[in-house]
Amino acid sequence: MRKIIGLLLLLPFSAFADVTFYGQCEFKGPGVTLAPGQYTISDLAKVGIPDDAIASVKVEGEFKVVLFEHDGFKGRSGSLDRSNNCLQKDGFNNLVSSLTIDAPKAAFGSKEPITFGDNSLKPKKPVKAAGVVTVYSDCNYDGLSAKLAVGDYNLAQLKKFGLGNNEISAVKVPDGMSVTVYENDFLRGDSASTGADVPCIDTGDFANRITSVSVSGDGVATVAAPEKVTTAGVTVFTECAYKGQSATLREGEYNNAQMNELGIQDNSISALQVSDGYQVELFLNDFQRGGSGSLSTNNPCLVGQYNDAISSMIVRKTGTANAAATPVATLYAHCNYRGGSVQLPAGKHDINALKKAGVKEKSVSSIKLSPGYRAVVYSGPSFNAKSHVLTADDDCLDNDDMNEQLSSIVIESVANRGATSSDNFVAQPNQSNSSKSDDLIAGLTCVQEFVDSNACDARRWNAMESRCQLARVEELSDGYLKGHVEAGNCNAELWDELVRRTANPHLR
Repeated sequence: MRKIIGLLLLLPFSAFADVTFYGQCEFKGPGVTLAPGQYTISDLAKVGIPDDAIASVKVEGEFKVVLFEHDGFKGRSGSLDRSNNCLQKDGFNNLVSSLTIDAPKAAFGSKEPITFGDNSLKPKKPVKAAGVVTVYSDCNYDGLSAKLAVGDYNLAQLKKFGLGNNEISAVKVPDGMSVTVYENDFLRGDSASTGADVPCIDTGDFANRITSVSVSGDGVATVAAPEKVTTAGVTVFTECAYKGQSATLREGEYNNAQMNELGIQDNSISALQVSDGYQVELFLNDFQRGGSGSLSTNNPCLVGQYNDAISSMIVRKTGTANAAATPVATLYAHCNYRGGSVQLPAGKHDINALKKAGVKEKSVSSIKLSPGYRAVVYSGPSFNAKSHVLTADDDCLDNDDMNEQLSSIVIESVANRGATSSDNFVAQPNQSNSSKSDDLIAGLTCVQEFVDSNACDARRWNAMESRCQLARVEELSDGYLKGHVEAGNCNAELWDELVRRTANPHLR
């Protein structure tokens, strides 16, 4: 909806746009009239309605308005089909953070249906087909794809195929079948249909505006199981043997909330498929914290403490697949194994070798080592100057006065310790430890909800402090986070760095 709302606001309001919201009871104060659609907290802010600022609603016409207490259409909700002069009597006064407006459906056949693509190439008489419609994320039938049988697919269902909001750019339609695309979720809003292949939906009303899909035809009406076309990245499954619900993750960092959006719930991952040239770091806690381990090959069933226990992860490219030298150490640009990373095999790596591998001088902040190996890090370019020995993972070299000091490194096998096979899952807890780790993670997760809603600001600090129980965690109540909130730095662009420094005071 975020990509669509800007387009909606540029269109003239039709005769149906007769729902007006006021900041005071009795329809007093400035009013904002909205067209049918879905409005998140950020969408409302764009049209001049602050969070928790609606007190009365005027409905003129046949509409259904649903008000939600929280952003993302969550929390308590209430519906209106007529005007309400004061939401206080319903317990919703100044509590609305998102809403939807449904317009009356037009009579069947009241207007010529919209179509997209060239339908003139299809046979006029329907041909029976039991096939599927294939949708693609990129033009010319490229990128991620999903095969959809006859049925309806809302956004949550499309995400199970790895397709996010507004990501469908091409379709292939067999004879006798058709597909209808909608700009809003749950088959709502403007729609268009086609019975022909469309190689690129990059122009017109539906470019980057498809949120839900309906597939029709003479085939058997069964919903296809989520089927992934081979793609780069990591595919996670909720059941062993690559079964159950699944999602494909491209390169990037994924916290618990982001995985939930892809249909993967907390502590539900049991198997992974890792494409050649990729590696995935798995963490037991949210925000890439707690016990962690790495995978660079497929694993049909995680065992031990990691099965159904993963809350966040990082997917990285590792370069050319099946490299001759097996990597045994991973160097990271930030503490807590975050930021850009480079894998290195055992051996001596001076400054020139590091630069060739993609490691900048004095840029490393944390290191992971495979079992059976140790590393000696040097601040000098040729194994000289200050040095420090690592015999296990180190989540922040700042603890050893070597943060962003590494200029050369020696990685070697430790005698009498067998290295784990590269086909196995390697997992060791990192060295960060806090008696209130769970409270810290819970607090950061709660604050991120405000960040995602564009509501992490000084005006809402007291509400955020209370709702997220920040006072019970030293790192969240020592004034550092509050200072950045008041300075306007608590936003999506700066959040990764802010949460890193908030959770690790030695980085401030």
